[in-house]
Amino acid sequence: MHIRDRIDRYRANKALRITAAIADAGPLGDLYKKAMSRYGARCFWNCTPEPTPEGMAVVADRLERYGDLRAWYLASEIKDVMTHAARPSAV
Repeated sequence: MHIRDRIDRYRANKALRITAAIADAGPLGDLYKKAMSRYGARCFWNCTPEPTPEGMAVVADRLERYGDLRAWYLASEIKDVMTHAARPSAV
């Protein structure tokens, strides 16, 4: 197997894994898609965080660090959703 085939297989598997994680992430998945589509090349040029709680913390950090004012607001929205999801619901 050539190295190019291995790279292509790795990328395909990662894309499938991220797609499945987006479907399971709920509202964070929607925010992940918005962040990647709007700021992918600008903020995530050297990484591809996954839509997990740890990955979304990276997304918010990189939006704040490398994005514009709208990216800052999107990062704030991501942090709000993460904070709300982490809070135990009162019964």
